[in-house]
Amino acid sequence: KGICDYYDKHGCGQPMFTPLIGTGLSRANISEHDSIMIMKSLFQLYSDKIHNELNIVINKKYRNRISLFD
Repeated sequence: KGICDYYDKHGCGQPMFTPLIGTGLSRANISEHDSIMIMKSLFQLYSDKIHNELNIVINKKYRNRISLFD
């Protein structure tokens, strides 16, 4: 929710770019698929705070393992 609140206040209508959160160095121990599903749900829930396009940046090494449509 914090990232949505921050973007709402400081985004100035610019597109939002965010990396896949919770994988790799974060040590949250969730899969890439779980991460994208959590982020997708979060941004849908707080869509009123997103005032332009939202781009989730996925590292090249994960692109063949992740689908936004699952």
